[in-house]
Amino acid sequence: MTSAVRHARHGLRTQPLRTRVARSDAPLALLHMNEADRLARYAHLTVSVGANVRPGQLVVVTGTVEHAPLMREIAREAYRAGARLVEPYYQDRRFTRAHIELGPEDSLGATAPWQMTMMNTLRTEHGSYIQVVADAEPNLLADLPSAKAGKWRPREFIAAWGEAIGERSINWTIVARGPRMR
Repeated sequence: MTSAVRHARHGLRTQPLRTRVARSDAPLALLHMNEADRLARYAHLTVSVGANVRPGQLVVVTGTVEHAPLMREIAREAYRAGARLVEPYYQDRRFTRAHIELGPEDSLGATAPWQMTMMNTLRTEHGSYIQVVADAEPNLLADLPSAKAGKWRPREFIAAWGEAIGERSINWTIVARGPRMR
């Protein structure tokens, strides 16, 4: 009895492993893609599927300064999709650390007025909000008092964000920056 017959009787695959792996060309192609192409494809997916950006929309792309290359590519793709205006909203976790560490306690959780203006404009114009997440320095706040660190997020903005999502007045998506995407 040949090995092919034995394998067939027991429901085992008769193809060599390298042939089976090669059937899934898309993941392998991504592994061999250069960084610029990977960013462009990720940006296209983010804009066309995740945020569903439409012609004439106002788009805000937010993330930390470390996400700038991906955010820039997302902006280019949003303009290709017909966005009227694409604005960056950069955050710097070192500013966050300084705020928690040295800022007045009563300012923790405060929302800057321009953040509310941005959110209200997005809601009124039915814009798109694209957020890029992933901490470049995940332990940056680890040594700060947790009671203070837990309060720094802007409460009013987060509430408005939740309302905008609930009423479906904005297109939105949150994407993670991959380890090889700078």
